[in-house]
Amino acid sequence: MVIGKIVKSNSHIDYLCRINDKLETEEPPDISAYTFGRFVRISAPINQRASSPSHIVGVIYNSELVNPEFGSYGPRLTTPPDQNAVFSPDYVNEQFTLVGILLLGWMDGSVGTHKIPPEIVPLNIEVSTLSDEDTRMFHIDQSQEFHLNYYSHLLLHAGRFGPQLVQTILDQLNRLFDNRYAAMLAILRDTLSWQMTMTALK
Repeated sequence: MVIGKIVKSNSHIDYLCRINDKLETEEPPDISAYTFGRFVRISAPINQRASSPSHIVGVIYNSELVNPEFGSYGPRLTTPPDQNAVFSPDYVNEQFTLVGILLLGWMDGSVGTHKIPPEIVPLNIEVSTLSDEDTRMFHIDQSQEFHLNYYSHLLLHAGRFGPQLVQTILDQLNRLFDNRYAAMLAILRDTLSWQMTMTALK
């Protein structure tokens, strides 16, 4: 499901996606489609010479509600949004939702690579939710083994949300993978919980 488009970058790995609303699509995404810790697919190809389709994978780690009208007492357009599209087609809707996306790597066919993508993501590239199956494949390397090489990357770049973001991801992966990796995921969760507890005590 398409949830929006890239409108800005804060760095090479940190992008902002504007969520589609009713003025941009007849079926805007439900709020459950862009929750904290949700894996997303960015349609920009990572390797033009690849023999199989490729795309960038990221995760939602932050959100922002933009409302320029807040605190403004000037004249405003009070026509309902659905009528603005008919009576004021050039009207720009300045109220919208932004989500922050951290890039984790890319998918080349059915193989996931956990590295910083070398390409720059262009503006207006569509962002979609990543299915459970694609999420599972993203965490399987070329040797058909589970990997989580972006673990430290998230803790470093997600700021104060890092630990909670990793914990949310681990909970998702525990649901998607069978008991073969349950012990590994449990160790990672316990280690992270211990680190969070020690940090809070300092």
